[in-house]
Amino acid sequence: VINNPPDWKEVESLVSPWLRPFPEPLKDVRSPIDIADARSRFVRVLGVKVHYIQAWPKNPRPKAPALVLLHGFNGCTFTWRHVMQDLADAVGSRVLAFDRPPFGLSERPTKWEGGLVSSPYSSSFGVNLTTGLTRALGLGRYVLVGHSAGGPIAAAAATHTPRCKGLVLVAPAVSLSKRTQLDLAQKNESRQWPVPDSNLSTILRLAYTGAVIRIPGIGINYIRAATERQAEELRKNGVRYDCPYDESPLKVAEGYLKPLQSRDWDIGILEHYKALLAEGGLLAPGPNRTELPPTVLIIQGRRDPTVPAWVAEAYAEEKALHILLIYDFWE
Repeated sequence: VINNPPDWKEVESLVSPWLRPFPEPLKDVRSPIDIADARSRFVRVLGVKVHYIQAWPKNPRPKAPALVLLHGFNGCTFTWRHVMQDLADAVGSRVLAFDRPPFGLSERPTKWEGGLVSSPYSSSFGVNLTTGLTRALGLGRYVLVGHSAGGPIAAAAATHTPRCKGLVLVAPAVSLSKRTQLDLAQKNESRQWPVPDSNLSTILRLAYTGAVIRIPGIGINYIRAATERQAEELRKNGVRYDCPYDESPLKVAEGYLKPLQSRDWDIGILEHYKALLAEGGLLAPGPNRTELPPTVLIIQGRRDPTVPAWVAEAYAEEKALHILLIYDFWE
């Protein structure tokens, strides 16, 4: 008896890359500049043309640090659309959000020197890009705000320069030390991070993905098939939030799918996966507490299904952080 029968659409996405012809360059894609709207700005940092947007306060405070917002996996500047102006007015300073390659409307490089070690899609490059962007935009004092997978990038970048005066982690997908993970596992078997998945089909799919993305041609076909499947679901069902915003789920999906109009999005995703595998996965080791800014705030939803609240609690305890806000109404 098969307790977890396969999703045949998923099976199709695994098989179809082998049946498709060798991939040709994408059609119906454009330069990010042609897709961008009036708020968009671009600046070249470390050889990459970075897309960012910004908000300015109605009543500036001269000494207030700027806020720099880092999105999570599959996010982009669109993630922050509802909060940027409110944040700018609240802190009395400039607030900016940018797209980390391969997400959003930032450039997707297709060639670089140094192989995977120097990949512009790696976490280490994301850290350097963050610091480089603050320098390129002339930010003398700033606070980094990282959401989900942007959390460890923000935490690492916060250690790079004394210009960073604080760190905010929102539902952070941060790594926990081996000692912390062992302690949690001994106390409660279900508390393992990343959350284990005993589903055989999931385990096999992850192993398959790691192997197939390295095969020339087939890897691009796989990325395109998987992304097309996800995009089709989003266009059909939209994206829903338990938030008080008067926003159509289909309109939200449209905002997140917009970057798929951008040139070389498929190469960017492929190279990002390769870089993640080379670095050991999405959750790279983070900085020690002594390296972090003196002020660190963690904001977490208690019933968050993606990043469990206990991860934020364990991270705060491990790093001896004293400010942790957990909201019951955040799903």
